[in-house]
Amino acid sequence: LGYNYEKGQGVGRDPAKALELYEKGCAHGSSMGCEHAGDFYAEGKYTTRNTDKAKTLYEKGCTWKNSGACAGLGDLYLKGDGVKQDFQQAFSYFSQSCDKAPDDNDNAGCFQLAQLYDQGLGCQQDKTEAVRLYRLACYVVKPKNAEACVKLAQAYQTGTGIEPDANAAHEYFRQACELGSHEGCVGQYTDECDRLKHPRGCEWLKKHGLY
Repeated sequence: LGYNYEKGQGVGRDPAKALELYEKGCAHGSSMGCEHAGDFYAEGKYTTRNTDKAKTLYEKGCTWKNSGACAGLGDLYLKGDGVKQDFQQAFSYFSQSCDKAPDDNDNAGCFQLAQLYDQGLGCQQDKTEAVRLYRLACYVVKPKNAEACVKLAQAYQTGTGIEPDANAAHEYFRQACELGSHEGCVGQYTDECDRLKHPRGCEWLKKHGLY
């Protein structure tokens, strides 16, 4: 019901009513209610931004194994947003948001977990594990994460954490482009122009002032 009020589906759009219902749902045991209410406060979505409330709601939802709530909590610790920045805490919460493959993972949580492994923040650096998680966020988790597809393409391109494969790199750049990533489109059409000698790629780059 809260979602319907937030989106104006079947009822008049009323974000304040949506937040009230999300918080009511959370209070009565809905982990999804906790996640959505936490998002409202974390993002300042239709209400005054309040990271303390967001943290409390995310903690409750994460305790009930809600992947989105765990990811939201991880993001607060990653950025030091309303809490002391703590990469190990961020790693712990992102891990909880991305431990239910192939179902019920949070795509942003999986992507951020991959980033932590990639950079060795809050954990031992592991490029191979980063690639596995980029693939999970790009290819398995719904909705697909365009940034993860770009990172996966770059890994195949450079042979970082995986054997280099120019064709695989092109495919993941293409997927990122389809998902709306400008960086993905640049990667796809640069490869088509330079490696595959396809005029379409060069034309796209010229059109965007990149060739």
